[in-house]
Amino acid sequence: MASRRTQAIIGILMIVFGGLGTLLGGLGVLAGDAAPADAAPVWHAYATINTGFGIAGVAVTALQLAAGILVVRHHRRARLFALSYAALALVSTIAWLVMVMVWLAPQVPNNLGPAIGMGIVFSLLAGIVWPAVVAGVTGRAAS
Repeated sequence: MASRRTQAIIGILMIVFGGLGTLLGGLGVLAGDAAPADAAPVWHAYATINTGFGIAGVAVTALQLAAGILVVRHHRRARLFALSYAALALVSTIAWLVMVMVWLAPQVPNNLGPAIGMGIVFSLLAGIVWPAVVAGVTGRAAS
């Protein structure tokens, strides 16, 4: 079982990550994800879809922020919010990965290149590991 102190630390990290994700994700959505005018049509479609994922990501990180606040306060609904955040974050990460690897990668010549490939690997790890930690720590009653 996770201690109240461990849950509080995870809650604080959720507040930090949720706040940063909401702020920076919101700025990213406002800035847009436009492909260059001379880019292949697949990149224009990807930019549009990625904007949708960005909007959904802002909502998920806002949920993480709210869940973090509830976890720190030891609210009775903290577990529900934290597990909801973890589930939505995992689903959105897997959906994004499927979109990139199944739909985008086969249409791009020379695949995606090493820099983009490393970005995908990092995004995948961060998008799966952190929600799993949140679910594992907050999904149990504090001791």
